[in-house]
Amino acid sequence: MSFYTSLTGLNAATSQLAVTSNNIANVGTTGFKRSRADFGDIFATSPLQKASSVIGQGVALKQVSQEFSQGNIAFSANSLDIAITGDGFFPLKSADGLQDIFTRNGTFLLNDSYNVVNSAGQALIAAAVDSSGKADLDNLSKLLIPRKTSGDAVATSQIQLGLNFPADAQVPVLPFDRNDATTYNKTTAVTVYDAGGNGYLATVYYRKTQVATPADAVNKWQTYVYIGDTKLQEKLIQSTDKNSENQYVNKYGEIRAESDIPPQDIARGVTKLFNLDDLKNPLSSSAASAATEAMPLALTNEWKNSIAFPAKVTALVAGGAIAADGIKFKLNVDGSSDDITVDLSYLSALSPEKSFTGVEIAREMTNVINKAYGDQRYFDFSSLTTVALPAKADLFKISVDGGADKTITLTSPDADGASLKTLTIEESVAQIQTQMDLAYPPLPAGKIITVGYDPVKQSFTFKPNGEQVITMKSASNVKNELFNLPTAAVTVDAANGTYGATILPNGAAMLDPADQRYGVAVTFDEANNNFIVSSGTTGDTSSIKISGASSLANQLFGYQTSIDGVKTPTSSTPLRGIESQAATLSGNAIGINLDNKFRVDASNNQFVVTVDNVTGLIEMPPKGDYNIEEFRDELEKRINSLADSFGRTVNGVKVEIVDIVGTNNKQFKFTTGTTGDNSFLKVSANSIWGLANVESARGSTSRWLEPPQAKNSDGFPLYVDRDGLETSDPGTFSEDETRELWSPIFLDKGELTFDTGGNLKSPVTATEFKSTTIGNSGATLQFSIDYGASTQFSSPFSVLKQDQNGRPEGDLIGVDIADDGLVSASYSNGSQKSLAKIVLVNFASPTGLRQIGDSSYYATSKSGDAKYGEAGAAGFGTVRAGARERANVDLTTELVELITAQRNFQANAKAIETNNTLTQAIINIRS
Repeated sequence: MSFYTSLTGLNAATSQLAVTSNNIANVGTTGFKRSRADFGDIFATSPLQKASSVIGQGVALKQVSQEFSQGNIAFSANSLDIAITGDGFFPLKSADGLQDIFTRNGTFLLNDSYNVVNSAGQALIAAAVDSSGKADLDNLSKLLIPRKTSGDAVATSQIQLGLNFPADAQVPVLPFDRNDATTYNKTTAVTVYDAGGNGYLATVYYRKTQVATPADAVNKWQTYVYIGDTKLQEKLIQSTDKNSENQYVNKYGEIRAESDIPPQDIARGVTKLFNLDDLKNPLSSSAASAATEAMPLALTNEWKNSIAFPAKVTALVAGGAIAADGIKFKLNVDGSSDDITVDLSYLSALSPEKSFTGVEIAREMTNVINKAYGDQRYFDFSSLTTVALPAKADLFKISVDGGADKTITLTSPDADGASLKTLTIEESVAQIQTQMDLAYPPLPAGKIITVGYDPVKQSFTFKPNGEQVITMKSASNVKNELFNLPTAAVTVDAANGTYGATILPNGAAMLDPADQRYGVAVTFDEANNNFIVSSGTTGDTSSIKISGASSLANQLFGYQTSIDGVKTPTSSTPLRGIESQAATLSGNAIGINLDNKFRVDASNNQFVVTVDNVTGLIEMPPKGDYNIEEFRDELEKRINSLADSFGRTVNGVKVEIVDIVGTNNKQFKFTTGTTGDNSFLKVSANSIWGLANVESARGSTSRWLEPPQAKNSDGFPLYVDRDGLETSDPGTFSEDETRELWSPIFLDKGELTFDTGGNLKSPVTATEFKSTTIGNSGATLQFSIDYGASTQFSSPFSVLKQDQNGRPEGDLIGVDIADDGLVSASYSNGSQKSLAKIVLVNFASPTGLRQIGDSSYYATSKSGDAKYGEAGAAGFGTVRAGARERANVDLTTELVELITAQRNFQANAKAIETNNTLTQAIINIRS
């Protein structure tokens, strides 16, 4: 029995020796896992045997199992050598595609189909990935690494060109011809690609077209882009301002940014094509004007020289052919609700020898018109009324040479005294003179006191006939505010008839503010023998109508007598431009608290004001309890009462109190009624009002032009469709619908503009080109060129940046495999592509795998089902490209195992030998 027991031991030692020898033999096999022989004793008993006395029957080999411990990593130069660090196996597919194989041997290569396989032709399995590199474990396939980027060629959509254009470059004389290098300054070339990856050389020619001038401070270069003999056509680029906002133009050539225009006022449909460069050389806006009929040559010649006007009027009336109906006509300016009557009849009452030239009489008309159309007020004497019915106003008391005081009164002809409230300056002078003549009847030598009104001194005048001393005082026991008379007598200056008081009309305005007009001018045109009346405003909204002229006005000035007369109406189409701007003057911060009442006295009540051609000193009435609105109103009234010795008056000046932006302070703001370049404003006053050393202000005459519509080479007008594309088809364009709207403006196609600092001014966006088919190839290109990094400095022409985003089909130049198994390929066209992700497989019991050689295994029921996962995930190791996992065989351990197996074998052999000796002895005994 012991013989057979030793024989099992001998067999076991042989098996252990075989396993160890196999381990040692595979010490160089990539991914090999050492085996271990597992033994079990043989023991058998029958049910009735005493187990404690039964001897075992030897040893048996139970199984040969593998140890899946980590092997050392050996690095290589092959990126398809892949090692697993940690748990897991590479999934493979057999060459016939029927068997799933698993291995730790990561030595791979590409086969003729560009699949990643091992030396046995078994393909590595990988998962498809999304754009973020996440593996789709439900989409597993053979790992394919294509040699070319088939289908990955990218058509060029944008070129970036950063160039420096020399500032001192000359403008070529001859028209552009790409075959003549003298017609352009520089050229560059860049290769572009179509969707199939075919390359084409795009050549860009640069021609300087304009040198900056004071009037137009931009330098311009024109670009021309060719591919072969085909010139690429640029798309339209809308003009933008310095803030990169789109710009629009109206019918007068005004240019505004989109944010400055109400959205409903922007044309949204088909519009005319307007180019920014065409919006040049604007005209000054002009006023509506109406010219009189040409006068007889004889009279015209007299006006050119000088006419004794009163004598001329007398002669015309004496002839009998002209009615003595005054010298007047009606005038309507800018559509006022009522015509005014311009009456020059007072000129005929001057001395017979008083003469005027045409220029002088035109100036006189101008003064009369502006006075009649201005903001004149009535005198309101009702505040001095002492008797209710009939109303009687005690104006003042007056004394001559110390005589008794006489009260000058006005009695209203109407029961309610309404006439006392609406007396013009002229009417007031006439009525006061009548009452003065009653108090002091005229002598043979003339009136004792002559009443008048001095518009320059802004006061009634009471001039004595001789050396009389005139004194005046209030008619009551309180101060007369209207005539500025105290209760004590004041002496009138005999020379000018005033007593130092300012007496301004205190009643209602003669004209509604909406009907007031300022700056109307009359000129005499010697060339055409007529007078011209012009509105004080400019633009197509102004209008003039002259009608209802008297016979004398018609004879003297050529004014028509018909009701319709001569008129220049407003215009809905561009004709005279737009309204000009008034002069606006803003002061500094006012130095008093305007929330409270304040005091005005002799130290701060003077204002020196110049409006257009009229200058005057304004003294605000001293007062201890002004509020700001009361003060503002009084100051405005006194400014608009200024006049000069030439009969010119100030009208329409607005005085406002406004906030200073960003502060809690307020300031004065003055605005003239007149507009245009001749409008002028200067105000000086005590620094407490913020008006010390304030710069004068001028108005401005608006500039305008009717935007010219762009045309094509055949002379046909061009339009812009709803998509912003150029077209010669007007489509749904309607002149009536778009006349009052703002239309987009576009840059000249292919033009680059630089400011005087050398910075690119336009375009601020890339220049796009229309889709173009190149020659007979059928290839279609559509791209843009971005010149945003370009400059114009004094340095030579240079390419600062040149790039394009297209690429041709590329060849594989490298493969990168990340630790998580993501396979990325790099190609010669610069593209990179995530191809797939190498996945790993693990099992519940790897020792249950079935070895099939080549460090490969089949799954079995003992190993459990294959579980797929991404490298680096829980339960899976990571992968390393350019490395291989060496066998996990330790030669020292294996040599010790050999010695152990050898001793086991020798011991079991000795046992057999001993058994054999004993058996032989027993046989000898029997024999």
